[in-house]
Amino acid sequence: MCRKRITAVLALSLFLISSASAAVISWDFENGNDHGFILWSINPPIPGEDDPNTAGDEALTGGLPDAGVAWNIGTPDQFDGQKGAGDPSRGNYDANGLLNLDLGTQRMTRHHGFLNTYSLNQHGDYVHTPQNDQIATSPLVNLGEGAILTAIVAGSGAPTEPILDPNPALGYADGSGGIAVRSAMDGTILASTKAEGKGGEDAFVLDLSAFAGQQVYIEVVDAHDGGWGWIAVDKIEITNARVPGQAVLVTNAASMAGYDHAMVDRLVSLGYEVTIIDSKDPKNGVFTVEEAESLDLIIVSEVISSSDANPLAGANVPIMNGEGYGWHKVNYAESDGSAGWKPVNDPNGNPVTIIDDSHWIVVDANLTAGPIAYLQNEDATTTCAAVSSLAPGAVNIASIVVDDIEYALIFAIEAGAQLAKDPNNIAANRIVGFSLPGNQDPNLSNEGWALFDAAIRWLDPAPQAGLITKAPDQLAGFDQQMFDRLEFLGYAVEIIASGDVKGGAFTVADAEAFDVIVVSESISSSDVSNLAGANVPMMNGEGYGWHKMNYAESDGSASWQDANDLVDVVNETHPIIVDAALSVGTMEYLLDEKASATTASATSLAPGAEGLVSITIDGTEYALIFAIDKDAELAKGAGPAANRIVGFSLPGNTPEGGSNVLSDDGWALFEASIRWLDAIDD
Repeated sequence: MCRKRITAVLALSLFLISSASAAVISWDFENGNDHGFILWSINPPIPGEDDPNTAGDEALTGGLPDAGVAWNIGTPDQFDGQKGAGDPSRGNYDANGLLNLDLGTQRMTRHHGFLNTYSLNQHGDYVHTPQNDQIATSPLVNLGEGAILTAIVAGSGAPTEPILDPNPALGYADGSGGIAVRSAMDGTILASTKAEGKGGEDAFVLDLSAFAGQQVYIEVVDAHDGGWGWIAVDKIEITNARVPGQAVLVTNAASMAGYDHAMVDRLVSLGYEVTIIDSKDPKNGVFTVEEAESLDLIIVSEVISSSDANPLAGANVPIMNGEGYGWHKVNYAESDGSAGWKPVNDPNGNPVTIIDDSHWIVVDANLTAGPIAYLQNEDATTTCAAVSSLAPGAVNIASIVVDDIEYALIFAIEAGAQLAKDPNNIAANRIVGFSLPGNQDPNLSNEGWALFDAAIRWLDPAPQAGLITKAPDQLAGFDQQMFDRLEFLGYAVEIIASGDVKGGAFTVADAEAFDVIVVSESISSSDVSNLAGANVPMMNGEGYGWHKMNYAESDGSASWQDANDLVDVVNETHPIIVDAALSVGTMEYLLDEKASATTASATSLAPGAEGLVSITIDGTEYALIFAIDKDAELAKGAGPAANRIVGFSLPGNTPEGGSNVLSDDGWALFEASIRWLDAIDD
């Protein structure tokens, strides 16, 4: 089974990010923290060198109000006494034409760190044109049941909530502004609100419960100029939501250069929230192995001193390390690793070559063995180490030959593989060496970025769920809802035709490659019988097939029973019930008055089965949800269960004139069942 995703919460105060396991995302923008927001404008900046006497950085603000970024994260006092950006006739200036903090604070407190389009002239109005929309885009967010967004906002006199311009290149409609919640799938606005806090801070609330299970991003929009043509955000909070993944970039935090910014942007595009850790912090004990192991991913930049990351050697966290001079110091290569800078910019005379096109990273990147373009800037070099010096467990993926010596640029070490210098050195988690120069312009080829993306996916794979259903191209009943819920829980979901299982195209070995298998009630009862005994956690909703999988005896009294009224929780000590925060007694289940579900009599369940939820009809107790732990006894003498099993009855058909609606408690049980199923490794 795959490595389980880390969900521990970081404790350090410097981590002003939301854990992947948190129930509340809080973006406060204090202390200059951008929380991974991308601050941009429809009309890009007109390039210019920074003028320290003018508010803002002209590399971002150049050309205001017609072009450039008016956003700032911070308070007006940082620009007090400077020349304002934007329209100088509209700002709060002293007699010398310089920004005046005392005037500026009449509309915005100096005591909070704001995400704002205010500070560059300490008045905000006319700092940009309505055509030069100012947009702040959040990292991706997964919404849960009952998610609520609350934004504390000042300013913004926009007469309408954010509205997309019919021309996508123009961003938002002129004069609109506030908070927009957009679908990560297609960019549509799911919910929005004006944010007319004007001179003071007000709370603006969006109920996002209708979008449970969806992945979204938040945009703060300022497409309005004139009076109150600015916006300042103190805080955005979203309850019942999570950020997909947490990554740390270990680099020289004071002077990020080269590929550092490009890697951050790439990681954000892959769904991570990225925090910067100064390279001296691991060495000085400020950033510890324990804190590293609570993350999803660590990226070590080439710009660090070669020994800075040594304390992270052996940490049980996926690591990508770009510092070739340091590979032998963290046991990825022998001490005589011949580390050095080598030219890699000539794909013809001295090409970077894919060596192993059978490795998952290369397959995922859709590349084959042979030369590729890599660093495309003239005179590009990067750090590497002789292939002959790599650890015994390293797989050389891409290398270059210089003066008859082959040097590794990209290599992979699987968890459990042998590291260098000592046969007892074993990799605690997956490792990738990926050489990108920290002191050069980020000009990696398309093939190089494909390898980078694939390496990240290999290091931190999303858990894999298989949904077996009758008609993959026409999901029925609860199939689509289960698919969406599994995605919300962080799974990459593959839909599998039950006919492929029955016909042998999808085998036991295929099933065992997944982290969890969910079997829909829509299948024919014997379609998945050949998966009986498979060593994979499995949820099965087809009550008529339970006895065929040895979850119940052959005389299991399988039947359809009404489940549209109160059903009974019969076991409050099982971890699934505890996780779902339920207790013994009645609960609502299917909320459709026409709904029924397939069941089996509770007395027919396997000896090792534990009934969790049942319904009693005419004196007979029928099981709706039950659990069989690994090694517990199956029915019909089939022996111990190879892995965990849950029977969870949800109808695969929609009643005529009805709909499929599972209660909140029912979905809590579904999620708790998946967590219980996929909580152990073999």
